[in-house]
Amino acid sequence: MKQGRRDKAHRLYVYAKGFVVEFANPKALLYFAAILPQFLNTNAPMAPQFLIMGLATLALDIIAYSVYALVGAHVAKNVGQPWIVSTLNKAAGSALLLAAFKMTRVAN
Repeated sequence: MKQGRRDKAHRLYVYAKGFVVEFANPKALLYFAAILPQFLNTNAPMAPQFLIMGLATLALDIIAYSVYALVGAHVAKNVGQPWIVSTLNKAAGSALLLAAFKMTRVAN
């Protein structure tokens, strides 16, 4: 019984921590302060427009973060497979070789 309470408390803690981090996120504040007003009609009531834009943003964030979570879970489950590790190593090595080649071509 105590384990269930601990799990619930941990989930609540993680949720609260995520909420605080997102609420203090300067990108979100910048979006709502700088970008969002460009799409509002100054001749119409502002409150309904902010509500609609906020709900649309919330819905899109939920979709995007859900996709991130699903992809992350899939990657975490399969990352230990040898062919994935080999592919990632080859991709990283190729990227480093490409960067080194580009650096040799830069004129000082």
